[in-house]
Amino acid sequence: MVQLAKNRIMKNEAGPPLQGSALLQGIVICGKCGSRMRTQYQRQGEKKVQYYCCHQEAQEFGGNTCQNIHGVAVDHALSEIIIDKLTPTAILKAIDVQRELEHREASSDNYYAMRVESARYKAELARKRFTKVDPDNRLVAFELERLWNQSLEELASAEDEHRRCLLSKERAITKDDTESLLALPEDVKALWDSEDISIDDRKRIARCIIKNVTLLKKDGKINIGVCFKAGSSEELVVDNPLRPYERHVLPESTLDIIRNEAIHHNADKIVRILNGLGLKTATGLEFTDRIVQKTMRSHGIPTCEKWLKQQGYITLPDKAKLLDIPWQKLYQNVISGVYDGKYDRAGEKGKFMFL
Repeated sequence: MVQLAKNRIMKNEAGPPLQGSALLQGIVICGKCGSRMRTQYQRQGEKKVQYYCCHQEAQEFGGNTCQNIHGVAVDHALSEIIIDKLTPTAILKAIDVQRELEHREASSDNYYAMRVESARYKAELARKRFTKVDPDNRLVAFELERLWNQSLEELASAEDEHRRCLLSKERAITKDDTESLLALPEDVKALWDSEDISIDDRKRIARCIIKNVTLLKKDGKINIGVCFKAGSSEELVVDNPLRPYERHVLPESTLDIIRNEAIHHNADKIVRILNGLGLKTATGLEFTDRIVQKTMRSHGIPTCEKWLKQQGYITLPDKAKLLDIPWQKLYQNVISGVYDGKYDRAGEKGKFMFL
């Protein structure tokens, strides 16, 4: 029964270490709502990346997802902690503390067991009194039946408390566990990083040391609270890794250069400027006309022609109509320098625009 209860995934209980690369699967708690966080995987290229997610509010109340935290940085930070804790001296101290905790839990088990035994004795005594009562004495029979039912309810309540106490207990450290931990080599880091140790073995080692981990994402950081089985705790902060679409974004400084140069130059000239400055795209490539044009469209950066139109400039044919002359004559006047009005050109080889 205890094993079946541990295999159930309840709101605030530690879940079983299922398959997958997530090191802390089943022992992560949401730092916002206190619920147990589930593990999900997203394919990024050739790899599946683990995320620790809390959907408790969304599932129970139709709200938003509480937290969705990148698991790689968290697992790496906890791996470093585990390696630091896995020294022979630290292991012996942790085992001693764990056994002391088990001794205290055994004392509490005795308390609940004694309550069950006492309630069972009272219920049996009430049953005997009821069965021996004279049926003709109805008032006494009704009262004894009520007391019997009350004692049965108290027995059921005591048994439930005892059962909850047993289910909430962590698995005791066995002799095999102790021998396995003490048999670890001195260079634990090399063993942990080697391919000889499976992810299942890492999970078992982690659960021997860590009781639970609380995660809270805030201001681009992940706040990690680690509760050890020895009773101590530790807090640390790691950077929250960027998602793929966040990593493939041009820096704002590069976008500012494109915005400023787009006022006077076309895409071909902007490409030469960017590449001349040694700047690269978000994926590390050199800029091309197509990349610059796509960047301008996606960020709403107007081309030189559109920017001039926003300033009130009009095209050559429209200006020729206003002057009531053929557009060819106006174009010739501009080329020869005869035209003395205000005009500009939309890029090096772009259209002439007139104010």
